[in-house]
Amino acid sequence: PFRCVAYEKGSLSRARKVLDVLSFSECEFQNCRRENRGGEIVRALSFGLAMVHPVAQPNFNPCLSWAFGAQLVPMYWPEGPTVGDLSCLMQMGMFLDNGGDRSGFVLKPPHLVSGDCDPEWLADPVDISVKVIGARGLQEALGAEENQAFVAVHLWGTNEDTSVFETSVSRVRAPLWGTHASFKVVHPEVAILAFQAMQYGLVRSAVVGRYALRMTAVRRGVRWVPLWDALGDTIPGAGILVQLEFPDWAERTAKLSAASAVGRQNALESSARDADCRMPLVEEMRL
Repeated sequence: PFRCVAYEKGSLSRARKVLDVLSFSECEFQNCRRENRGGEIVRALSFGLAMVHPVAQPNFNPCLSWAFGAQLVPMYWPEGPTVGDLSCLMQMGMFLDNGGDRSGFVLKPPHLVSGDCDPEWLADPVDISVKVIGARGLQEALGAEENQAFVAVHLWGTNEDTSVFETSVSRVRAPLWGTHASFKVVHPEVAILAFQAMQYGLVRSAVVGRYALRMTAVRRGVRWVPLWDALGDTIPGAGILVQLEFPDWAERTAKLSAASAVGRQNALESSARDADCRMPLVEEMRL
């Protein structure tokens, strides 16, 4: 069975059994990132499992843990509506293209599997273009007498990849915006693109519906974005019409896979030479 092993300073380089899961709190993982080069964390987590968990509510940004190769990133999940918890929305978007709430697994990006890459300087940024054309069914979904709708587009990822833009407020029943925004994304493999349809308020704006998806699972062109309610159910007839433009993911994935194959070979050769750190792990895997 799997066994959780609490993280201690300097324990990244220690040999562990195959079924040991190195357990970090969110604060410990942040400190570990500051004390160690990012590449050292990625190399360690390419050979073993790690879990990064929150210490208290509200939840933290899970994309930072995914970007360094952490396989298990649990969240505090409220029993009722999750509309106010953006971390829960990130979790839903991350696994949506592989079964959503029926699956908790997606493949690691190739550069994290090889263990030979530092996430801090991974690659050139990718240009993402998002145009919010219009929306339907927002007033009916909220049950409001007057429509004061706007759309917030979020990009969540590592620190340099996190940004947001909002459309203007529209007071017509079927709003049309044509608002355009551009993002530069360094780590699209762990970035989440999310849409929130909002009803403007003087004190606080209300969330009508929302939707999120892993950036590399998004398709180009004009797309209809459905909306979830506070319980995660699809709102009938409500959605946002958007146009998305970005480079072909297949080309980037092929380039990363080729680099990762070389990196993986280098990592295995290095592990064979490092008897104190790697050989006990290799012997355990042979058993």
